[in-house]
Amino acid sequence: GMGMNQDGTIGLLAVSRPPCAGDGDGGSDNGAGITFVQFNAGGQVQDSLLLKGAPGFPAIALTSQHAITRVPGSPKEFRISYAQGGVANTFPVTGVKASPGASFDAIVPPLTGSSFVVSSSTNDVLVHATNVNGDGGQQLAVRLEPKGSAAKTVFRDPAAKAAVTSFGERTVLTTRTGAGEVAWVLLGKDGTPVASGALPGGPYNGFDVAVINDRIVFVAARNQEYSLFWYKGATAMPGAMPDGSRVVLASTAAELSSFDGSHIAIAGTATRAIVAWVSRNKLGAGEPTGGFAVHGCD
Repeated sequence: GMGMNQDGTIGLLAVSRPPCAGDGDGGSDNGAGITFVQFNAGGQVQDSLLLKGAPGFPAIALTSQHAITRVPGSPKEFRISYAQGGVANTFPVTGVKASPGASFDAIVPPLTGSSFVVSSSTNDVLVHATNVNGDGGQQLAVRLEPKGSAAKTVFRDPAAKAAVTSFGERTVLTTRTGAGEVAWVLLGKDGTPVASGALPGGPYNGFDVAVINDRIVFVAARNQEYSLFWYKGATAMPGAMPDGSRVVLASTAAELSSFDGSHIAIAGTATRAIVAWVSRNKLGAGEPTGGFAVHGCD
């Protein structure tokens, strides 16, 4: 897996590395790890570091969404989100120097009970979400770290899958049930729900969310198709209503003919929405890897 975060001044790239036999010091085995590369606004590499575990350290899977987030108000402090052996976790990095060390120590007690962790950050808030096991059974824990305020964790119903994006002090949390129904909730910086809704037309396999020009834009996918949904007035919610949707089918996009709907992502610019997907969980010989589409804001 790979993740990247940059704000125009300093950036960090992370690439997960599998455990390798016989390439350590003196020919010993190396545990799995992550290579970090720090770069400047012009893209020039400034520093790099391989952070690796001891021999036998299990393979690391960087989270598929926003693997690297930035601590609000700290330009060189990042958080790395990953899953390892069915356990979701996150740890801090300052530049490319791991802190508190090369032991992959968590910043909070390990978030167990789930193989996924999703995260996002802005200049105002940092958010992590994952399923955890507690006295009342499994719940979705959403940890919010607002700039200048104490961190707070709120708990919601467990999710089979989740996606999250933040803008300003607000965060959109999107979840899918085991039956494939996709719902969303808009949270304030203290975790208080501001607005909520559900995406029509399910069930869906994969989904993602972005905020583009004050619109919350969702992409939701299933076999050979995906749909875009958008809600206006993200900063002024509650009270917004859907103002449009668009569906792309295999009949209009040949690149979707091998798509199983599992892995899809969305990002935006001022005038465009960009959707990208991977064809399926396990690619067969000769199958297309995936594709992308650029949508105008009309």
